[in-house]
Amino acid sequence: MGQQVSLEAGGKLAVKIKNSSYTGGEEVEGLVHILVQHILPPSTLILCFKGRETVKKIQASKQERETIQKHKLHSLKIVLLTWEEGIKRNNYSIPFTIILPEELDASLDFTTTHIQASITYTITAKLITHKKLLLGSAKVPLLILPNPQKEIKNQEVFQEFPLRSLCCCKRGYINISIKHPTNYYSSSHPAIVSIEIDNSRSSIASKSLTLTLSCILNIKNKDSIVLTNILDFYHMQVPVKIEPFRDDVYVYEAVIDLPYLSAPLNKIYSRIGPAFEILFVLRADLELNALTTSIWPCLSSYIQIIPNVYKPPSPKMISREDLWPLALKISPLTLTASVTSDEIEND
Repeated sequence: MGQQVSLEAGGKLAVKIKNSSYTGGEEVEGLVHILVQHILPPSTLILCFKGRETVKKIQASKQERETIQKHKLHSLKIVLLTWEEGIKRNNYSIPFTIILPEELDASLDFTTTHIQASITYTITAKLITHKKLLLGSAKVPLLILPNPQKEIKNQEVFQEFPLRSLCCCKRGYINISIKHPTNYYSSSHPAIVSIEIDNSRSSIASKSLTLTLSCILNIKNKDSIVLTNILDFYHMQVPVKIEPFRDDVYVYEAVIDLPYLSAPLNKIYSRIGPAFEILFVLRADLELNALTTSIWPCLSSYIQIIPNVYKPPSPKMISREDLWPLALKISPLTLTASVTSDEIEND
């Protein structure tokens, strides 16, 4: 994976990881490269793994993004190596392996013209002495993929709607339900949804059915929702002819072409978090073939959508010799625990 190199007067600091994407519980292998051009005082090499969810307000006129909400999801700080007698001029490469936490929210990017909500992960290397950065810091992003084993479920709903004519005479009842054959949908496959309509107690015929798939972004402050954005991703209308007092239940099997919507859906998914939540809602509107005083039957169901679980091919690992010819080989370190120290300065 691409690296970020920090340039300071005393040398260079870079961090490199082997793969471009991971899931929770996997091992991250990488290298920290240090080029020391002048003798440095006693120092400590710190490795940080951090995850954040952030909400930013986009000001189109100024082309600026103002952070209005943020929350730290994960924060591990680990002492990778200590030079108690200072660091001599040389090139150093320190291998490491970090075992990621099991439960990680996948990386996410929800961007509209006014709002950006994101979940990002980074690994940062810092060389410090007495709370002071010696060579700045080097950072590399991690793409965290969704864990398909996580249990999430679609919502099945049912509702009975009373009907009245313009003169307020009762015209019976109509029942509508929304059912899902699977617990969740993936953006790489079409979503199959069953709309069941029971018109056996209604004296009014139906005319058409309209389905709308919407994405709701709720921005939160503690437990309160302070701002809501709604995007309609999908809209379809089909003729549905159901005669009054029909004996059997009419079933319409809708196929929603989620792969057609893969560009936005591969960056977002259903989730509820401290700073924001993303919900997908499927709404079914049934148009009747008569004028009534009743609101036409309308039913909504929350559905779960996860991104396409796809791992990009791993890039070629840059060797220590390719970066700096005189690399000092150090045994690999496996890191699983965080270290809390007053010598480590928080971001």
